[in-house]
Amino acid sequence: MAEQSLSHRFSSSGCEMAGHLAVGDTEGGPRPGVVLCHGFPSGLGGSPKSAHTYPQLAERLAAESGAVVLAFNFRGCEPSEGQFSLPNWVDDVRAAVSHLAARDDVGATWAVGFGTGAAMVLAAAAGDDRIRGVAAVGAPADFAEWARDPGSLIRHSRELGLLGSDEPEDRRGWEAGLGTVSSVEAAEQIAPRPLLV
Repeated sequence: MAEQSLSHRFSSSGCEMAGHLAVGDTEGGPRPGVVLCHGFPSGLGGSPKSAHTYPQLAERLAAESGAVVLAFNFRGCEPSEGQFSLPNWVDDVRAAVSHLAARDDVGATWAVGFGTGAAMVLAAAAGDDRIRGVAAVGAPADFAEWARDPGSLIRHSRELGLLGSDEPEDRRGWEAGLGTVSSVEAAEQIAPRPLLV
């Protein structure tokens, strides 16, 4: 993703997050807010490219619906700061929701995620009623496979540029975080809010 397309900034637990904000051309009262979340990066050094088409998707959604749409790179995915971990990424979704909710032109906020990002929006919505509905595309049921071999995931995350250093800042906590997200359990807590899977 070209860095200039991620010129919008907001904070998540002290980390500066990079994103793209698209504002629909609708007049009148508050409009919907939409947070768009990318999946887990792929390919060598893939963190900066993890969401390279999301600004275009944000612009299209904003133009067609009149919504305010925020697409951002999760923590550890350049140019966003910080290190990847599942709890960090759930926090990033909540921070993006807070950022949109603080705008005068935004009413209800919705969250849309793809792959790992879909699991993150489910987990965030389970504990945050400000998220009025979720679209989760291709969410893994859980991260048990990653939890079985955290060393391999750390090596892979390092190759992708998600950790910014050789090790997670708190390896024990990082590994424990792999067992904290279950899409199935989170989905059960979202009702009666709308959920598209």
